Amino acid sequence: MNRLLGIEWDSREARILLARKSGAGIEAQAALVIDLGDDAESRDAASIGARIAAALAEQNIPPGEAMVVVGRTSIELRELAVPPAPDDELPELVRFQAPQQFSALGDDWPLDFTPLAGVPGEHRVLAAAVSPALVKRIESVCAAAGLEPQRMVLRPFAAASLLCRTFADDACRMMVDLLGEEVDLTVIASGQVVLTRTIRLPDAANEVKRLVGEVRRTMAAAQNQLGGRPVEEVVLCGDHVDHAPFCRQIEEQLSLPIRRFNPFSQIEAAATVRSKPPVHAGRFAPLAGMLLDEALGARHAIDFLHPRRRPEPRSQKLLYSLVGGGVALILLGALFIYWSERSALDQRIVELEALKKQLTETRVLADENVSAASLLAEWETGDIDWLTELGYLSEKFPPPEDAIVTQFTSAVTSQNVARMWLEGSVGGSESIAHIGQSLADERHRVESAGGRPDDTLPDYSVQFKETIEVDRAPPPEPRASETVPAEANTPDAQPTSATEETTDSPATSTTAAAKAEREDAE
Repeated sequence: MNRLLGIEWDSREARILLARKSGAGIEAQAALVIDLGDDAESRDAASIGARIAAALAEQNIPPGEAMVVVGRTSIELRELAVPPAPDDELPELVRFQAPQQFSALGDDWPLDFTPLAGVPGEHRVLAAAVSPALVKRIESVCAAAGLEPQRMVLRPFAAASLLCRTFADDACRMMVDLLGEEVDLTVIASGQVVLTRTIRLPDAANEVKRLVGEVRRTMAAAQNQLGGRPVEEVVLCGDHVDHAPFCRQIEEQLSLPIRRFNPFSQIEAAATVRSKPPVHAGRFAPLAGMLLDEALGARHAIDFLHPRRRPEPRSQKLLYSLVGGGVALILLGALFIYWSERSALDQRIVELEALKKQLTETRVLADENVSAASLLAEWETGDIDWLTELGYLSEKFPPPEDAIVTQFTSAVTSQNVARMWLEGSVGGSESIAHIGQSLADERHRVESAGGRPDDTLPDYSVQFKETIEVDRAPPPEPRASETVPAEANTPDAQPTSATEETTDSPATSTTAAAKAEREDAE
């Protein structure tokens, strides 16, 4: 297919990029921005599709196949760890384990994943799922516009693909894509997406302070996830004049270089597009990345219409046919004179062959499921629910104005002891004792290494290290007479996302002996 048409829409506008294959890339033929009016999300699919169809007709773009970009806020994204297994078994393992991590995943939800670099002996993946209702709405909008969706790609991964083709190195970068009311913050390390967040800002250009804060928070989460590796550069999609205050604040407050990235400078463009490019060219980065991947035959990182599946087994029909035909010929030749007496027996043989084939296929499938379940059961033996422990820390840890955590480590040591190590800073030495008192309970024993002066961070003058030994027995069930603590109903006790809120999770530090055990566990 020479023609490539990509489309994306949000609550205010639709963006369409029409391109064609050109050599080892694509050439943009048209870049359209279609005003959908206020609150487009509340309107029916037919009215949105009608506006898109009218804009396509005005540009003499015929209906046909299209590829759709889906925003991060419309899907559920989780990082999963699965047992070691061959790559062709990963889809089934991810689908098997996903219901335990996703909040509302049904059997009919499209689910796709992209592998992550992990430790030896372990598979880590970023899995994404989208509700069937959203897929149906997207298909309805496309149908009303005269389009047939062929791909349904996750937006941050499509934009990251274009950026990785532009900067083919191992650097750790954060890509910032200002998309009207939404901002995609995506951290890419060694050519791979490690963290992506989408925040809603009605007017991102005029909310620079909040946007810089979200960038700082995402950088800290990514650094923690990458084992301390910092973000080295910020890349802003687009070069609009409204972006200047944001760029200046990033350089001043975060002391990081910031680079502007125009997606149309990375692909060929027709004269009409070069002479009159879109006002907000950076918003077309996901569409350009998706179409370029399609033109080059690269697999899209997340595609809900074509998710990763286990390869179909090689068909044995020809072999079975040859064997069956040979046996039939031998039987017919040898038993021709006995045909009338043996017809009932021959019919029985055919029925038994069919039953044998059915039972064999059933047994093979059952053996595969048992094998997969055994692998999961083996892996989960002795595992501890670290997400529950992070929730405990989030509930018990002092507020941010009193203390912050700069490093969190958790492991089961060689002595089969579950420990968490926290390092951070507090406003004063008296806060260290308060941390130990807050975190200690029947299941958690806290050891403190004390504090030492540290002026690295403003408002936090003392650095602390805490070690928490966790009782691996499950917590006791609360008695009916016990009441829920008042602070559990406060906003500060809300759980946080394992992907997006990592750095807000609290912690406590480590003694010298515990640090040695932690190094041994690692």
